[in-house]
Amino acid sequence: MAQKFAFSLVAPEGEFFADEVELVVAPGAEGDFGVMAAHAPFMTLLRPGIVRAEKDGIATRIFVHGGFAEITPARMTVLAEEAIDLAGIDEGALSTEIRGLGEELKGITDPVHRAGIEARAARLEALRGAIAGQRH
Repeated sequence: MAQKFAFSLVAPEGEFFADEVELVVAPGAEGDFGVMAAHAPFMTLLRPGIVRAEKDGIATRIFVHGGFAEITPARMTVLAEEAIDLAGIDEGALSTEIRGLGEELKGITDPVHRAGIEARAARLEALRGAIAGQRH
């Protein structure tokens, strides 16, 4: 059994996940990376993607929309711009919401309102892409 280390993921709303885990795989700005106990210290930016934390053979998958990670030999902390637990995602509802935002954009001329909806649609598209990528 692999040695465990402390892992926490914090979103703007507060601590999203915290536990002792054996492995974390995260979407770094330059590619995915894995962390185990006693890893060399470093910090990195995160791109939108899935953080996978494994403990006792069970994986928890959390979508993050960017952020950064700090790794020390004893712990890993992720500060995410946004975090979504993939266990509760309804892919059909996600696709419906994306289509709805596309339809909503057709009637919007205000650039500020339009930018907000485009940003929301881009985040949902990134989430859908990350989910699809995990199936391959």
